[in-house]
Amino acid sequence: MAHKEYIKEVKDSSTAVIFTHGIMGTPDQFRDLLPLVPKEFSVYNLLLPGHGQTPKDFSDSSMNEWEQKLCKTVEYVESKHENIILVGHSMGTLLSIDAALKHPDKVKLLFLQAVPLTPRVKPEAVSYAHAILFKDEKDYTYAQAQAKASYSISVERDPKKYLGWPRRFEELFRKAYVITKKLPCITTRCIAFQSEEDELVSGRAEKILRKHPNIITHTLSQSTHYMYSEDDKEFMLRVFREECEKFIEK
Repeated sequence: MAHKEYIKEVKDSSTAVIFTHGIMGTPDQFRDLLPLVPKEFSVYNLLLPGHGQTPKDFSDSSMNEWEQKLCKTVEYVESKHENIILVGHSMGTLLSIDAALKHPDKVKLLFLQAVPLTPRVKPEAVSYAHAILFKDEKDYTYAQAQAKASYSISVERDPKKYLGWPRRFEELFRKAYVITKKLPCITTRCIAFQSEEDELVSGRAEKILRKHPNIITHTLSQSTHYMYSEDDKEFMLRVFREECEKFIEK
């Protein structure tokens, strides 16, 4: 997929699945889920503004642009489909929750991975950033390679290209706070998967999610923000497939 947006529109399809990646992420984050989408469904795997490009492009983008990208996609898709499934990873979960709250009649399922209500940065995450900036890919550890595969911004050494980055992350933290307050308002069926070893989201996020009976929350005990153990992945993929199959017209 190589950080490219992917769209497949199926004529007369009743259901569409919209995938939204996380901050600095890529549509390729959903490479394991995409094959499980029933062939009868339309697919919109988004690339958010400023992603898949340069550090300067990312600096010059904004949370508002990312929100508008998903919002306009949902508005377009709901005019052609009866059911919308929103799938998000990390920041994409926050954008998806917001979109579901704005379009409750058409958004029928939220499928969320690594909801970053309480962001944090563990040492492992710092090692990933250091590897991406300074190491040759042949010297990556497996975890570093997985992190790099989920990172869509090109690498440049000019500090001026990164001046807007603190602002982008400030917007992310603010968005996480706002969405936390909105969780009780969710009426859409919502399934969340939180990784116990997540290096970018603290365990408090799962505790917050579990306070809300309208959100079905699963713990992936052997997984991180970017890597899923075989057992955790198999479980998550099975749930996704089963949820999608509920929308297949009999």
